Amino acid sequence: MKVLVTGANGYIGRYVVKELLKRGHEVLASDLRYDDIDERAVRIKADLFSGSPDIYKELGSPDVCIHLAWRNGFTLFPYTTLFRSESEERRVGK
Repeated sequence: MKVLVTGANGYIGRYVVKELLKRGHEVLASDLRYDDIDERAVRIKADLFSGSPDIYKELGSPDVCIHLAWRNGFTLFPYTTLFRSESEERRVGK
């Protein structure tokens, strides 16, 4: 099976790539850097965040995608909002 791993050079991604290769899959690796990616993986140099209408083809037309990439600095919720209690929110005026 042809498997795309985004974030393939990351802490988790590099181990996912190795395990998939060990199990005999063709691995397409996508990341901003390729320092620690197993040499047997095919490196894909496509910009995930480009908005390209042909991104599927640019990423090698995989059968499966394991999406582990994220944009550096992405924030879903501010840290302080996640850990404040309701009483703290009232004191702070949020």
